[in-house]
Amino acid sequence: MKFLQIGKNEEEEKNVAAVPGINNNEKAKLISTIWKENPVFENELKPNFRLIILNSFQWIILPLILVWFIEKKILIDYWFLAVFYIALAEIFILISFRNLRLFYNKRFIRLKSGIWDIDNRTFEVEKLQTVKISQYFWQRKTNLGSITFYTSAGRFKIVALNFVKLKKLLNYIIYKIEISNNK
Repeated sequence: MKFLQIGKNEEEEKNVAAVPGINNNEKAKLISTIWKENPVFENELKPNFRLIILNSFQWIILPLILVWFIEKKILIDYWFLAVFYIALAEIFILISFRNLRLFYNKRFIRLKSGIWDIDNRTFEVEKLQTVKISQYFWQRKTNLGSITFYTSAGRFKIVALNFVKLKKLLNYIIYKIEISNNK
């Protein structure tokens, strides 16, 4: 379990408070102590399957095309390595896609991601500095977009989500930030 400090990011390990070897019961008690409750999420957003296609193009097809244009002989002579690379990369892409989720409730947001080390980044809605949603013109027809959360501890982004639901979430978050600033 890690706690990111204000104004620091995770890459600066000396500014991250970590609790190594914590079990789930201890983790729940620690979270309850900090937030006075253990977050329970009623809502979940899953990325669209098109993210698998995009990642497959980015991590499999594009590298193989580059190798083909740079040195065809390597790809021809070591075709079995290319097949192994394709299978392994596709497994990683599918596991990553299966684990990528955005959970939210009235008070908290959790981003879940990863392949074998599953990251659950949880933060309070009222503590967000800003939120940004975006949609490329080619995503309009499929109603997809991305959301980026800016906190004092860094920036967190998730892509290929339902854009209508993202707009509703954005409006709710902005409302909660505004009423918390007026207190």
